[in-house]
Parts: sequence; structure tokens; C-alpha cells
Amino acid sequence: MPRFFLVIVLCGAEKEIKGCARLTYLGYIKMKKSIFVLLLLLVASNLHSQIVEQSLEAYGGISIDNYSKYSFGTSYEIGGTWSERFHLGGGAGFRYTEALYYTSSLTHDKSYDGKYLIPVFARVAVNLTKEGLKPFLRCDLGYTFDIGQNKNKNTEGLFFHPAVGLDISTSGKSSLYFAVGLNVQHTHYEHFGIPSETVVGYTSNLVLSIGMKF
Repeated sequence: MPRFFLVIVLCGAEKEIKGCARLTYLGYIKMKKSIFVLLLLLVASNLHSQIVEQSLEAYGGISIDNYSKYSFGTSYEIGGTWSERFHLGGGAGFRYTEALYYTSSLTHDKSYDGKYLIPVFARVAVNLTKEGLKPFLRCDLGYTFDIGQNKNKNTEGLFFHPAVGLDISTSGKSSLYFAVGLNVQHTHYEHFGIPSETVVGYTSNLVLSIGMKF
């Protein structure tokens, strides 16, 4: 094969590989955002045949790492409950957090930025007992959208939040509950130095929650 034909073939193959890689990456990003929408639609499609349960919650958290300082927020969730034990639902809320924006090994300083976030999530929970004081286990899995004005959406992405709690019946279907858990959120920040780099990781907040079910 003539050399110039070989060069053309190799260049074409390189462009094809880069194009496929870009399409694969974009497809992965779209998949992350759509999978939770599908989960919420699945939950909604089954509510008509289950006991419908809703909850309103307020929470606050303190970071246990250097990626953030603290967070607080509210959420609303609706789902179906089976046999008074198992619960599958979905919801959304608002969360504010102080997230690490950049660090510098040149000036030895760092900066945090306030983030206004909308978490959308699916929830799985199980009550360990059916009557009286009901301890429970639950886990939220979702995607956080950054709606702040800062173009650097460094706290947008996947999160999960396992928790344990105690449900206290008040009247009828209503109850008050308390929970403690760990919110783990995808994040990144810029490090300025020699060399400079983007540091990607997960920030973990120890979270205390209070809510009501109805």
C-alpha cells in the first residue's frame, strides 16, 4: 500500500476513534440524567396499587472532608408502601452548600463558593417493625442540579444518601421521624500550582434530618 494512502487511513481511523469516544461520553452524561427520571416514572406508575405515602423533610449537615463546609435544605417525597414495611418513592428538594472552589499551592490559600442545588432522587426504605416506634433504614440515590449563577457547576452530579432513623406515629397515617445519615455528593475543584489540575472526588456530609409523613 502506498505510504500516503496509509497515512490517510490512519488519520481517518484516529478521527473515528475520537468521534466515537466523544459520543460515548456524551451518551454517558445523558444516561446519568435520564436514569433517575425513568426511576421516578416507574414509581409513579405503581402508586395506584399501593398505599401512597408522602413526606416533607428539613435537614442540615456538616462536612467530614475538605471538599465542602456544611449544607442544609428541604425535600418532598412521594411513594408507595407495601405491607407497612417496604417503601419505594421519588422526590426533589433544595439544598445549599459551601463547596470548595479552588486551592493554591502558590499562595497557600483556598476559596469556598455557595451552591444552590436541586437534588432529584429515588428512595428505597424499610421499616424494621410495623407498630409503635418504628426504626427504619433508607437510601436515596439521585442527581443534583446546580442552579446557581456561577458557571462552574462543580457540585453538580450523582449523589447517594444512606440513613437510619426512627418513625413516631402521631395520628392516623401521620408520623414524625428523625434520621441521621451520610450524604455523598460528586464534586470537583481547581488546584492552582505547578502543575495546575482539576481534582475530582466526592464530598461527604454527616446529616441530621427531621420530617413528617402523611
